[in-house]
Amino acid sequence: MSRMADLYRGAHSRTVKVRGPATDYDCLACGVRPAAEWAYRGGDPQEMRAPSNGAMCAYSDNPSYYDPLCRPCHRFRDGHGPPDAGPGQLVLPFDSL
Repeated sequence: MSRMADLYRGAHSRTVKVRGPATDYDCLACGVRPAAEWAYRGGDPQEMRAPSNGAMCAYSDNPSYYDPLCRPCHRFRDGHGPPDAGPGQLVLPFDSL
């Protein structure tokens, strides 16, 4: 693993250490599902980039720049298509993601 990838993983680990697991929260984007992951929302003036899953990903060392999101909302925010709410679940507008 590269040093950059270690720094990326470390930033996420720090967020869990400071704010607890994302699963302790509801999804900030949809409010329908429980959160599953911490997601970088952007906006950090000291934003960094590192490889993750074959792509360069933006991240922050500051845990306050992360939101608790469910997996579908996190994937949508990261540009991987619309979230799948699942059968019988409400799909809300995602303009704020």
